[in-house]
Amino acid sequence: MKKRNGSDGLIIFGKIFSISLISNLMVLIILNINASTVNAFHKSYLDENNLKNYSKFHPSLLREIKQRNSDELIPVIIEWNRNSSILSPFHPLPNKKDQLAHRITLVATLRDETNKGTLSLFNFLRNAESIGLASNLRSFWISPVIYLKTTTKLLETLSSRPEIVQIRLDERIELGVQPPVLHADASSSIGYPLNLKMISVDMAEQVLGLDGSGVVVASIDTGVDWQHPALIKKYRGYNRYGPAIHSGNWYVATNESYLYPGDG
Repeated sequence: MKKRNGSDGLIIFGKIFSISLISNLMVLIILNINASTVNAFHKSYLDENNLKNYSKFHPSLLREIKQRNSDELIPVIIEWNRNSSILSPFHPLPNKKDQLAHRITLVATLRDETNKGTLSLFNFLRNAESIGLASNLRSFWISPVIYLKTTTKLLETLSSRPEIVQIRLDERIELGVQPPVLHADASSSIGYPLNLKMISVDMAEQVLGLDGSGVVVASIDTGVDWQHPALIKKYRGYNRYGPAIHSGNWYVATNESYLYPGDG
């Protein structure tokens, strides 16, 4: 076996040192290229003449931005400017037999307008997503909004785009506890209860002609009091002329020996 001398050891050490130095330089070059790509992306869409518009930021988003690092992703909802005139042809409502075609046309119109109206914006966000400035990108067509997680710097860039109306924080909203209010008849002249107004039932009736008539709704729950004043006349087994007909109108998935639906 050949014995290595001291000079061989220096040569081996020298090679290891060179490889380590080259590896570090490559990492620095890659990091620099990535930073240059991000800066070039922002520069191409935001120049000195295209100023940031903080008025488009909801106050809660501004507060959140102050608490986050500049490269930390923030969940936001972007509202874009929908042309409200596209809904004009859908008023007034057609007669009953033409309402299905009316709804199909309305849905197709909203989808098409969303695809065309957000094409440039969505492509921009896709590019941002590809270099790590955004994630979880999702577009909606009933409401003119786009959801994503993005950085503070990209938010500033987005604020300068003319098609964007508002950018707000996607945050959990908790409603205060309110005492229940019983309405003998939900269709009375007092209008819709608060819970129905909150999900825009009035708009569904006015624009789509939907009032819930003829629709059977199945409630999946651990118990339902079918004799509750708000439910009893809506229960499919209700019989105004005699005992309720439970057979075929409810089902016990747990195979327990209940004779009729109950809560408890």
